[in-house]
Amino acid sequence: MTQRFRFLFFVALPLISGCYIAELYQRRAIHPDGLRTIQPGMTAPQQVSRGGSLLTGYGLCTPVFQFIPTAYCDTSATAYSFSGETLAIANYSAYHVSLQLFDSASKRPLWSRSEFNTAISAIAFSKDDRTVHVTSGYALYILSRENGSIQATHAIRTGHSLAVSEKAIFVGHNGSITMIKADGTRTEQSCVPDREILTSGIRSTPAEIVDIAVSEDEQSMAAIDIRGFVCEFDLSDGMRLKAAYYPNRPTFTGQVAYRNGLYIAREQQLSQVKETEQVYECIQSLEEMYATPQAFYGLVRSFERGGGYPIVDMDSFIERRCKAVAGGG
Repeated sequence: MTQRFRFLFFVALPLISGCYIAELYQRRAIHPDGLRTIQPGMTAPQQVSRGGSLLTGYGLCTPVFQFIPTAYCDTSATAYSFSGETLAIANYSAYHVSLQLFDSASKRPLWSRSEFNTAISAIAFSKDDRTVHVTSGYALYILSRENGSIQATHAIRTGHSLAVSEKAIFVGHNGSITMIKADGTRTEQSCVPDREILTSGIRSTPAEIVDIAVSEDEQSMAAIDIRGFVCEFDLSDGMRLKAAYYPNRPTFTGQVAYRNGLYIAREQQLSQVKETEQVYECIQSLEEMYATPQAFYGLVRSFERGGGYPIVDMDSFIERRCKAVAGGG
């Protein structure tokens, strides 16, 4: 191996390794004001404008040299509080796992915790912004938003996604969701296709639950797995499966949100489920959705190379960039 080739090899290997890790974790969050997002960056999470332009970075993720593969640091989860006043960021590397809380306006660090054993896979704030919930390995931690002190822990199966309502916490695993109520009682329900769908490639096996949404009235909850299979549950009396929605083609990303019904985003396909299911084909893929009774935003994959992911108003996005292809009746 020549000296020049050896040099190029050791420069390229960390870059390839870094890109691979970044592909494993692409966690983004939309601020409640719809004017900015937090998105992964090379050395730190980046705050990005509504139009997709870089605004600023949040701290330095990498604890030592960026281009040493074993020291590579990445962002595994992010979340804004419901008020938008604070931002939680989870970083990890071969040497550390940390949860940091920032003032989202000033970027001022509020506190940091680093006693987690494995990468934090999901973050969710309580609706009153008093607590921060995180899943790490086989544990769910509930921390004080004010100072980061641990208020409670729950042993769980490995968690991949998380949602918090006023009545319960929902943790997504491989093929199931656990509901944990305030008194500690829990219910686990399966979310696995009950039949094979040859056209979509879905098989009746557990898959990672990647997103969970709870309706505003907290009577329904939806979960989507990495293949695009969606389970919707009735929460009026426990957690009972009431509907399942199958993708018509394989998918590797998906989000769910409630706003006047259930919305399901699977790459360039968007479904709106109210009385019936309406399917749209869109010209861009949705990477994230943020929905409240007052606001409905989406984060779309940009066509511009090197740019961030811009925010769109979902109602306008559906009208201008999506075409109804099925549903109704």
